[in-house]
Amino acid sequence: MHGDPQRRHLRRDATPRRQPRPGRRPGPLTRLANRRKLQQYGDEVLATGIVGVLLIDLNHFKEVNDTLGHSAGDRVLITVGERLSAAVREGDLVARFGGDEFAVILANLSAPALAEMRAHTILDALTPPIQLDDMRISVEASCGVTTASGGTIGELLRRADVAMYQAKQDGQRVVVYAHARDTADIGTLTLGGDLAHAVAEGQFVVNFQPIVDLATGQVIGAEALTRWNHPDRGDLAPDRFLPAIERSGQLAAFADAVLDQALTAVSRWADAGHAIPVAVNVSPRSLLDPSFPDAVARRLAARGVQASSLVIELTESVTLSKLEVVDDVLAALRDQGIRLALDDFGTGFSSLATLARVAVDELKIDRSFVAAMNASAPGAVVRSTVDLGRSLGLIVVAEGIEREEQRQQLWELGCPAGQGHLFARAMPADRLLAALRRGHDGQPGLLAPPLHDTDTVIRLPRNRRSRRASTGEPGQEWVP
Repeated sequence: MHGDPQRRHLRRDATPRRQPRPGRRPGPLTRLANRRKLQQYGDEVLATGIVGVLLIDLNHFKEVNDTLGHSAGDRVLITVGERLSAAVREGDLVARFGGDEFAVILANLSAPALAEMRAHTILDALTPPIQLDDMRISVEASCGVTTASGGTIGELLRRADVAMYQAKQDGQRVVVYAHARDTADIGTLTLGGDLAHAVAEGQFVVNFQPIVDLATGQVIGAEALTRWNHPDRGDLAPDRFLPAIERSGQLAAFADAVLDQALTAVSRWADAGHAIPVAVNVSPRSLLDPSFPDAVARRLAARGVQASSLVIELTESVTLSKLEVVDDVLAALRDQGIRLALDDFGTGFSSLATLARVAVDELKIDRSFVAAMNASAPGAVVRSTVDLGRSLGLIVVAEGIEREEQRQQLWELGCPAGQGHLFARAMPADRLLAALRRGHDGQPGLLAPPLHDTDTVIRLPRNRRSRRASTGEPGQEWVP
């Protein structure tokens, strides 16, 4: 961590009042308090005086995992936890939220301004390099700070989260929460306040983009894509509202509403003779909730949908560190028969490490690689992903297919499925059902003509290595 080289010297706070004893239940790795313990203790000390909350996120920690492996990353996290614990005062509490995110409760502050000073002092404890075998690792961190003498710890954590993200964006070490910066972060204060009403009123609308068998043009699935139909602001894309939802108390209700719409569509399509699964993107924070698998199971039962008809799309960020709760949640989802897909594969440095940790069923090639597939580096990513998926027995889906030549190239590389504007944009469930019924050229369920007629022998370019593999069409095979 590189910041102000002058170490701040603080006077001791006034004689502390009697404080509740911090929770001591250890986490599985760092032996720090978890989120539940921190919230419980925070609500207790908020009733006793001025409380500060620090949210600390390690910068570039992902690179440690990617370069040195998760074992080295875990040793860094343990050392950081030990240093933070040694730097706080009696009555304070250090917790690890998951991944490389830590929180600190500063109890019984004599003045709000002390929180920022204490934050700099605590981060100074991370300055000495960490020795890993024959290597020294320098740790830098971004910290969000907020204070209050009442309210709830949940709101303080949300504000500290806003400040911490601002610190990362501005390249600063410590940022104190400011009302105006919060407004800039989520659009307007009313946007955050509208969330509960939006969930209750069904303002979040799910559209569906079909996933197509590249060889046959047959629809084999659909991805659920959510927009907020805001009464004053119009349609809002997920990047406009998801950060606000994740920081609010509405994430579980939002996820349930999206899942309900997706499974309702699956049920209606099946009743009409089109049994296709739906893929739903899940917030990484949902996977930190141990009750999430049960909530999914209840929703599947309520709509009468088989678990195999649901695909949960994951981002690589949920598996960057060995989080026991995430492992348990993913295992519970798989035990139900729910399929897992790794979204935007190739965009993160930890793709292979993620596959080693999480048993997924599908890989999705990010649209950026498909768009630049004719360039050497993106083309190599596409080819290696297809080959990796085939060797592991995984379905590979290419995103962002916009031209017929991209479809042909991907199919020749061995990619079996894709989605994009070439086939269809995202649309409401009833419109997708109408498209399935209408089909292509009088064939229901098709959104594009087959690449080749049935029983046609396909000769691939000679630079492809010899192999035989089924393409999904009867009598059709690849030959050298």
